[in-house]
Amino acid sequence: MTNQLKDLVLGLYGRTPIPIDSGLAKTILKNYKRGEKPVKGRPADYLPPEIPEAKKRIGHLARTEEDVLAYILYPATMEKFLQSKYATKPVVSPEAEKFPQKKVAA
Repeated sequence: MTNQLKDLVLGLYGRTPIPIDSGLAKTILKNYKRGEKPVKGRPADYLPPEIPEAKKRIGHLARTEEDVLAYILYPATMEKFLQSKYATKPVVSPEAEKFPQKKVAA
């Protein structure tokens, strides 16, 4: 079973239109790292805050809240994009790396 299905049964996507059978939920959530009992409250209350940690990891590269949120969604891609966007590190195209002695049009 996928973690997404387990998260759904756990209640992290909100309430399902039809309640999930408790026996089935118990089977699906057995030994699940996020919990074995479905949540009763607001799903976001059970998730750890991500923004402060993401701000620490991305550091000076993120200059707006949108930069931070995009970084949370796509960490590797956004780090490279933000380096390019704010010119904090020279960006070398993959073609230029293959032929360092030649100038390659970007």
